[in-house]
Amino acid sequence: MSDRDGRTLPLQVLDALHEGVVVVDARRAVVLMNPRAEEVLGRRWSPGVMLAEFFPDGGALEAIEAAITAGHATSQAFCHKLGAMVLEVGVSPFTGGGTGLGAVILLSDITAVWKAEQDRLRFVSMVAHELKSPMSAILNYINVILTGMFDNNPAKVHEMLERCKIRGEAMLDLVRDLLYINRREVERVREDAEDLDLCAVLGEQTAFFAVQTERRGIEVRVHCDAPRAPVRADRADLDRVFMNLLSNAIKYNRDHGRVDVGVSDAADGWSVAIADTGIGMTAAEREGLFREFYRVKNERTAGIPGTGLGLVTVKRVLADYGAKITVDSKPGKGTTFTVTFPKAP
Repeated sequence: MSDRDGRTLPLQVLDALHEGVVVVDARRAVVLMNPRAEEVLGRRWSPGVMLAEFFPDGGALEAIEAAITAGHATSQAFCHKLGAMVLEVGVSPFTGGGTGLGAVILLSDITAVWKAEQDRLRFVSMVAHELKSPMSAILNYINVILTGMFDNNPAKVHEMLERCKIRGEAMLDLVRDLLYINRREVERVREDAEDLDLCAVLGEQTAFFAVQTERRGIEVRVHCDAPRAPVRADRADLDRVFMNLLSNAIKYNRDHGRVDVGVSDAADGWSVAIADTGIGMTAAEREGLFREFYRVKNERTAGIPGTGLGLVTVKRVLADYGAKITVDSKPGKGTTFTVTFPKAP
């Protein structure tokens, strides 16, 4: 069968495949390639070209050769060229009269899957590291207590148990953040969305932190340009976002400082600005703010608790609503986080 241009139906099918197809003969000369294979391998086919010219990576060529020699179909993933692309390579030898005639090589671009797996492994490693440190500290304190060396010093034992409690609470906060992130990744759909007023939500949240702010003498001011700022969202999501931002504005503030919360009508939604008079950040420190487990570490932040997942969670939640977040900060002057949230339809 052929079309008007003389191309057979099998060739048309090969050209339409999303995977790359390369056919080699017994001499390892390439006798057929589809357009996707040319795209993946970065060069066009020409008569007499050898397989080795398409796979300068010696390891990949050896794997293909081994599969052809073995005489049965196989599959192996490897990095092509400079690692910009990861291919899954399937090799299916074909024979005739008991001798090898060549092979069909199937090329599938699995770069996205490979990168996702690398991200997962990196994330698991970081979680293990973040849990290991406080757990080691807790066990060290418990081992010291169990030696009995402080049996006659209850105050010292109480001090060590208090430190265990602080580290245990930090681990629990980390686990809660991880569970929340995982729940959002799995569910995706916001089933509990309702009509809410940003001004009212922020008013309740600032009241929640009243004990902390009063203890440190921090003044909190909330100002709304409009009587109401209606949005449609899950209340738990809004609490997670703005309680994280308010908590940071308090934790990283100076004693007797100020937190200003403003809601204004922006062209593309409601703008919520949370500004503090705290320690602030340099431009370099701001760059990693939305990475997992990133925390600004200097003499000014020493002793301030946190999981390093708060702002990661904030950004992911906001992205689900089509909302945006920006940050402006100056060392010694303070930090302002601005969230632009879509208005309720």
